[in-house]
Amino acid sequence: MDPLKYFAHFKYVPTWEEYQRFYPRRNVPKTGYSLKMGRVVSRLNERYLTGTLKRKKISEGKLKRRRWLVELMGRLPWVRYVGVSGTVSMLNAAEADDIDLFIITAAGRLWTARFFCIVLASIFGMRRRPEDKEFRDKLCLNLFFSEDDLSIPKFKRTEYVAHEMLQLMTIVNKDSTLERFIGTNKWVFGFFPNADKDLRIKNQKTKAKENAVEKVLKKWQLHLIDRRRTREIVTGTQLWFFPEDYEQNAPR
Repeated sequence: MDPLKYFAHFKYVPTWEEYQRFYPRRNVPKTGYSLKMGRVVSRLNERYLTGTLKRKKISEGKLKRRRWLVELMGRLPWVRYVGVSGTVSMLNAAEADDIDLFIITAAGRLWTARFFCIVLASIFGMRRRPEDKEFRDKLCLNLFFSEDDLSIPKFKRTEYVAHEMLQLMTIVNKDSTLERFIGTNKWVFGFFPNADKDLRIKNQKTKAKENAVEKVLKKWQLHLIDRRRTREIVTGTQLWFFPEDYEQNAPR
C-alpha cells in the first residue's frame, strides 16, 4: 500500500525518510507529491500537515517528561531492550494519549522483568491500568518478549505489525537486542524492501530456565491476568496487551 494512503488513515504526513522506508517497492516514485517542511504532501494528506506538526511537539513533550523512567526500567538486570511504540514513536500523539512500551527481557526472566517494570511505573503513579479512563502521559506496558523467542507469530505478520516494528523508538538496547529482533523477523522486508537491511541476527544461545522467583511471579501474574482476560495473547515467552487494538482498524 502507498505509504501516503496508509499514514493518511492515521491523519499523519510522513517525512521523506519515512516515505522511502515504507514504500512497498524498490523504486520510489519521484512524482505525485511535493515536499513541505520535510514532509511528503499530496492532495490525499495535505489537510493533515498542520495537525502532524502540532502532534510532533506534543509527542516530544511526552518523551521529555517520561524518558527518565523508561531509562530506569532499562537498567533492570532482566531487561534487554526498551522501545517506545505506537503514536509516540511516530511523534504523532494527541495530548490525551499514553506512551506504549515494547520490552524484551532476558531468557527465563520475562515475569520477573514485567513485575519490576510495573512496580517502578506504579511507584511514580505513571502506569496505565486497564480500568483507567484518563491516561495522559502514562506508560502502557503492553508488549513483552523474552529474548529466546523473538519471532512474531505467523498470524500477526501483517503490514501493521511490520510498521510497528520498523518505527520503534529505541530507548535502551543492550547487546544488539533490537538487531537480533529485526533479524529474526526478516519477513518485514517483504512488505518494505527499502527498510534497513543491515540489521542481522547474531548467533547467540539465550535459552535459560526459570528460577524459583520467576515461577512464583509467573503464577501470581497469570492469576491476575486470567481474572480479566479478554483478547490478550499470553504465552510462556510473549505477552501482548492492548487496551485499544488499532490493528483491527488499520487500512489493508
